[in-house]
Amino acid sequence: MPVQFDDDLFSRCRSGRLFPLGYEYDVTKSVSLNGGYTRYQSLGGNSKADVNLFSLGLKYRF
Repeated sequence: MPVQFDDDLFSRCRSGRLFPLGYEYDVTKSVSLNGGYTRYQSLGGNSKADVNLFSLGLKYRF
């Protein structure tokens, strides 16, 4: 099923769209690696600024 956005709603509340994607891999029982990608479209409402954010992380559980 395709995802549909109400463009009129976005323009009224002056918010953009957010498209996140992430993954986490357990290296051991207490250590994991994670990474993610987030794309912000129309950052700041009516602006044309798009932002791509990449992140990497290391998690330790004790």
